[in-house]
Amino acid sequence: AHGNGYIYGEVANAIEIRCSDCHGTANAYPDLRTTGPAAPPGGSDLSALRVTGGRSRFEWRGTECDRPVTEDRDCRLFQRSALDPKLEWEMSLVKDSVNPAKADYNPKAARSKLMSTLDAADGVQTWGLGVKAEDRAHKPEDMECFTCHLSWTTSCAGCHLPIQANWKTERHHFEGGETRNYATYNPQVVRDEMFHLGRHQTTKGNTVAPIRSSSALILSSTNINREKIYIQQPPIAASGYSSQAFAPHYPHTERKTETKTCSDCHLSDQGDNNAIMAQTLLHGTNFVNFVGYNAWVGADGGVEAVNVTEWDEPQSVIGSYLHRYAYPDWFGDHQKRGRELKESHGHSGGTARCIQMRGEYLFVAEGNDGFRVYDIASIANKGISQRIITAPFSPLGHDAHIGSENATCMALATTQPVAPVRMYKDEATRELMTETNQEQPIHPIYSYAFVTDAVEGMIVVDIDTFADGEPRNNFIERALTWNPGGILTGARHITIAGHIFYIATDRGI
Repeated sequence: AHGNGYIYGEVANAIEIRCSDCHGTANAYPDLRTTGPAAPPGGSDLSALRVTGGRSRFEWRGTECDRPVTEDRDCRLFQRSALDPKLEWEMSLVKDSVNPAKADYNPKAARSKLMSTLDAADGVQTWGLGVKAEDRAHKPEDMECFTCHLSWTTSCAGCHLPIQANWKTERHHFEGGETRNYATYNPQVVRDEMFHLGRHQTTKGNTVAPIRSSSALILSSTNINREKIYIQQPPIAASGYSSQAFAPHYPHTERKTETKTCSDCHLSDQGDNNAIMAQTLLHGTNFVNFVGYNAWVGADGGVEAVNVTEWDEPQSVIGSYLHRYAYPDWFGDHQKRGRELKESHGHSGGTARCIQMRGEYLFVAEGNDGFRVYDIASIANKGISQRIITAPFSPLGHDAHIGSENATCMALATTQPVAPVRMYKDEATRELMTETNQEQPIHPIYSYAFVTDAVEGMIVVDIDTFADGEPRNNFIERALTWNPGGILTGARHITIAGHIFYIATDRGI
């Protein structure tokens, strides 16, 4: 189940056994041989396994039931517990669940497993034993059994990993020993019901499978002087992607009866599951938003970071029910202040029309002052006097400003920290990422900020310089100014969905 002593490049590659090895498929009974990526040639013979007392782990019972392969044999498969020699149970066999002649026949299971595709040979979608195996919609070679046979899937959004220096603790993984940094895992988002579908990895045949955002960490670090040198930052992978990435996930929640139904993955004839479908197909529902320690506000005279949560875990929102129960004294102080938030850090500047944060930078459209990128890496660091800065040193060495007539708004394709330059810095790196690691190329749209200007139209700015880890080259300039025929004159707001831009202008959207 979890490896055979060899080192694998991916955890899922170490799996030897698959569902059909013991339960079979709609087409065939199980032959009790493993077929997973880590299985030896021909598979391991599960019928040779023994439990305490020497009895077989698996046993066929019935007339001529050594290895049943035909319909006319009344055979049942039993499994014995490896821990309790007196405990055993009958295995559910998929082939029996879809056969009306069998006692274990289940019409719902039969309908889902024997449903034809829309483009079946006769052009009509139907279901039943008469549908050829190659015409079935849910073929076992195309999708994992646990895609439907799961009762729920854990989500992993916004886990906080704060590190505190000079706090001696044991290492719990790999080489062991002690470390002078203490870290805890703290879930920042309530575990919600989120069901997503995607493609499994190549060694699993790229089958349809549940996926989730696995180990979607955000990181913070407090040094020996109790200075928060960075807070709630999602790390960036070597390929340039954000750590908030999706991966195939085996949920460990199989059930025989508590399974997914048709409308969990397909449009309902009632038209009542559009949001669920958007979530399932990874188009998003704006369901999970991580605000964090500060909420960022654009004002007439600049930008401001307002402290909206406690720092201690659980990191409750100030004034919330969790705040009341977790920190009653601090909650009481908040009530005595008339429920006003007491701490913020600002920076004077132009009128902030639209703002977005990505990583340790804040991108702002500032009207007549144009477009500016603020460095906010030290926003929680008590050792820094100016926590929001336009440049860490002279503008001669750092100029993150674009002048324009009237910058009304701006948008990024994502607020997740990404670094496209890591994938595209040279051809060898790109080949390694895309061919060897089978990463999808990062679309060029993620390298730019898009600014609307009421006079000039759209201004496109390359912002990769803020993701290359080099603080001495933070200069930006226009990559494009676009307003053909004055179509964007009066542009005042922009929203990006995929590669489609919605812009409010004088003449409409």
